[in-house]
Amino acid sequence: MNETLTKLNRVYEPLTNESWLKVLQTPVSKRASFLPDENQKLLTIGQVVARFLGVPADEEDYYQRIYDYVHGENYKLRLLSAEILDKSSEEHKEDMELLIPLIKQELEKSAIKQKLTAFNSEIFLIPFRSSLLTNQVFIAFQEVLNRIQKEIDGGIMNPEIPALLAELIQWSRKFLKEFYGINPLEDMPKFLWYGNFQKKHARFVHFLVGLGCDIVVFSPDGEDILSGFDEADLIFVRRFRYLKNARPFPKEKSRRKSTPAYRAAKEIEDLLSGGGTVLYKEWQLRDYTPQSLTLKTTYDELFILLKETAMIRPGFEARNGIVKIPSLFAKIQGISRNRREYWNRMHSLILTENTLFIKQFPFSRNIDNDLRFHYRQSLDRDGMLNPEKLLHSRFWKYKRLPTSLQKGIAFAIRNICGNPALKPVYRESVNDLRVYLFTQVLQLPGEILKLLQNFDYSREVPKVVLFNNGLNGVLTRADACALLLLNHIGVDIVIYNPSGLNDIENYIYEDLFDVHWLEEVVDEQEYKEPSFLKKLYYQGLFHLKKRSLRP
Repeated sequence: MNETLTKLNRVYEPLTNESWLKVLQTPVSKRASFLPDENQKLLTIGQVVARFLGVPADEEDYYQRIYDYVHGENYKLRLLSAEILDKSSEEHKEDMELLIPLIKQELEKSAIKQKLTAFNSEIFLIPFRSSLLTNQVFIAFQEVLNRIQKEIDGGIMNPEIPALLAELIQWSRKFLKEFYGINPLEDMPKFLWYGNFQKKHARFVHFLVGLGCDIVVFSPDGEDILSGFDEADLIFVRRFRYLKNARPFPKEKSRRKSTPAYRAAKEIEDLLSGGGTVLYKEWQLRDYTPQSLTLKTTYDELFILLKETAMIRPGFEARNGIVKIPSLFAKIQGISRNRREYWNRMHSLILTENTLFIKQFPFSRNIDNDLRFHYRQSLDRDGMLNPEKLLHSRFWKYKRLPTSLQKGIAFAIRNICGNPALKPVYRESVNDLRVYLFTQVLQLPGEILKLLQNFDYSREVPKVVLFNNGLNGVLTRADACALLLLNHIGVDIVIYNPSGLNDIENYIYEDLFDVHWLEEVVDEQEYKEPSFLKKLYYQGLFHLKKRSLRP
């Protein structure tokens, strides 16, 4: 570490929509602005400071990306948010209370001298191994204090200031601790700020910028945490069209992935041209645990991807015993003016091998048994269901299935109960909701189990096609539970509703599936059976009989 350099000169790297991420991943020492000048004892570094305000049209992809920026191996930005900082303040409340009188004394000394020297004290020292960064800490703190003076009446003697600074110092110690040994001649800490903020949070982010850290801000509602920064006009900003309330930062990788038509076509093209994609043998992945990645598509793209095998679809991956299956979950509301196209598309689905066609509801039996005790006995220490406990329990109904499939079902039950996408009924607690889900998916209809037994995870994706015209019964909450499980395992689900009325929306959160509205809505639309010639075309002479689930 070069100790002859004592002054730090921060320069904002010029960024574009296309370049910012690449520059962020580039070490400070290899950025264009990097320049050590031993004669002047000055080190110039280029910072990545970027703001992304609002959300793009593809909101699911937005949250997928920011999750990857924090947890992905190629980025590893340290996540900061109002929730994280406030939680830290609560945890270190006693430490801050001890700091307040010391800070007050230092501020009084500064007031007597009529000069702000409050941060020339070991009270505020962050013990970086680099003296260059230690010096920069004082400069960055001083800039924040100057800003606070302008914002608060009474200057540095305002009684609110010691508490504000104590919180700021505590955050600095906590969130910079892992970087104490960092060398600014190589790289600098990187942070991602997400979501809403108060002025105190903004001051901390301003301090990190002043220190020389990389900061990337994602604000779905468009509020800019760097708006009060003196150099805000020099900082890269990208404004998206939509402003929305910030969701909680995603706790796990999204199971939905956007697939613009050109991207899907490109991946298929790469596969067919021998672009290095792995081709799996039949049943090669039988022992893997299936996990769905629900694709977000347009109406026309839906029917293109429904015909593709799993390993050709965008997002397919088999690694570490888990196979991620790109699947489709869509509801088609109304009916096309072009009736021939509408029926042809539907028939092409239901006459495909490994497709279950449902036109009578309910298709699953509501289970009234109270399995609350069994649910509690199957929990692990983390409060999630333990798949091994399920497989070896007396109430497990799927023991006759292949062991690998049993494990896949058990893991799916664990996940859908742990993070339920089923809407609660009136006054239903989260725990009651989980027990209900658990109870219903322990007794899937036999035809569904047959469908799953034929699922070779890298090959043709099984399909469940439902036709609900309002004349054939009512889709129930128990049906919705079965569909949730199938979706999580990776089965394609397409619901036709010519009348455009609610069915699955009554039970499952709408962000889990796509809705495609067609030109007309038709009440009590009768199902049109495919012709003999059409059956012959799609199935061949030896496949005329197709499974159909009856209530």
